[in-house]
Amino acid sequence: MLRTADYSAAGSAFKKGGSLPNPTSDRTVDLTPTTRMNHTRAGRRLKGTASCALLAGLFCAGLWPFGAADNRVKWNGPGAGVSFVSPAAIISAEPLRILPSSPTSLCTVQLLVTPHYATGKATIFAVYDVARPEFLSIQQSGPDLLVARERTNPHDLVRPAKLYVDDVFHQRVPVLLTIASEGHGINVLLDQKVIIHSNRVSLSCDDLQGTVVLGTSPVDDASWEGQLRQVAISQTSISGERVPAVPDGSTSGTEQALAIYNFREGSGNVVRSSVPGGPVLNIPSRYTILNKTVLTPPSLDNSEDILVNIFGFVPFGLLVMSFLSDTAGPGSAAGCTFLLGAAVSLAIELAQVHLSVRSSDLTDVITNCLGTLIGLGLCSLRPVANCLNAVAVRIETLVTRTGEVSRVSG
Repeated sequence: MLRTADYSAAGSAFKKGGSLPNPTSDRTVDLTPTTRMNHTRAGRRLKGTASCALLAGLFCAGLWPFGAADNRVKWNGPGAGVSFVSPAAIISAEPLRILPSSPTSLCTVQLLVTPHYATGKATIFAVYDVARPEFLSIQQSGPDLLVARERTNPHDLVRPAKLYVDDVFHQRVPVLLTIASEGHGINVLLDQKVIIHSNRVSLSCDDLQGTVVLGTSPVDDASWEGQLRQVAISQTSISGERVPAVPDGSTSGTEQALAIYNFREGSGNVVRSSVPGGPVLNIPSRYTILNKTVLTPPSLDNSEDILVNIFGFVPFGLLVMSFLSDTAGPGSAAGCTFLLGAAVSLAIELAQVHLSVRSSDLTDVITNCLGTLIGLGLCSLRPVANCLNAVAVRIETLVTRTGEVSRVSG
C-alpha cells in the first residue's frame, strides 16, 4: 500500500522531471520533458473531469427530487381525521373572514392533534395574508409548542414574537390544543385546562383573516407529521374550561364560530366546515407551498444541515483549486474557485424556490462558501497539492498502461 510520503515524493519527482515509481512493477517511468508534458495534460484532464463530475453531483443532491412531490395527506376514515406524512399540506380555497366586530373582540383556535413524533420542527396551523406584515403560526418544536407571529417577509429586520410551551407533544398521544386571546396576550390550554398565560404573543380577530394552511408553513417547507381530527376557529375568547366547540364533533355553541372542520367526509380532496360561511379546505394532489420565500435569512437552528453543507463543498474547493492552479497563479485560482463555489451554491438555492420540498436558504449559501474556502485552503498546502498531483498521474499512468496492454493483447 502506498503511503502519503510516497505520493509526496511522486509529486515532487513529477514536478522536477525525475523518475516516477511504476505502481505495477519495480521499474520506474522516466519523465522526459515530452512525457512530463503529456502527464501534466493528462493529470489536468483527470482533475477537470473529476471536478465536473462533482459539480453534477452537487446539483443532483441539491435539487433532488427534481419534480413536484405528491401531497401525502391520507384519510383515516369518516370523522377520524386525516394523517399528514411529510410532505403534506391542506390549504383553504378562499380566505377566512371574520364577523363584523368591535376592536375588543377576542378569538380562539382549537386543534385536536396526535403527533407521529416528538422531534423536529414543523408547522401545524397557520393563517396567511400576504398584505399583512405578520401571520399566526402554531408549530411543533420537538416536544414543545411554539406559537409565533411570523413575518410575512422574512427579510424584515423585526424579530417575530414567539412563545414556547414546554413538553406539550408526546409521540402518538392525542392532545386538545387551544390558543385563546386574553387581554393583550394569549391563554394556552391543553385538554381544556389553562396551562399558561403570556403577553409575549398577542392574538386578534384580524390575525384569523387569510388563507388557512394546515400541515406546513405558507412560506417554507416545514411539513408536519401526525393526525389532525378537528380544527375549530371562533371569534369569542374562552374562559376557564369552556371551549368554543365540542371535540366529539357536535356543533353546540357554534353561533360564534367562524369555521369548524371535523373531517366527516372520510375521502376525497375537499374538507367542508360544519359552520356556514367557513371556507372550503382543499387537499391538492401535489405538495404546495403557498408563497415560498426566496433565500430565507441565516439561521443556526439546524446544526446537522450546516455541517452537511460545509463538508459537502470541501471536495469541490479542493478539486477545483487544484485544477485551476495548473494554469493560473495561486491568488487567481483561489479567487475563481471561491466565486465558482458561491455561484454554484446560489444557483442551487434559487432553483430550490421552484421545488416544494426544498428550502431556499441563505444559510446554505454561506455554509457552502465556507466549505469551498476550507477546500481551497487545504489545496494551498504543499503536501496536499503534491498528493493530488501524484494521484492524478498514477491514475492516468494505470489507465494508459492498461490501454497499451489491451492493444498488445488484441
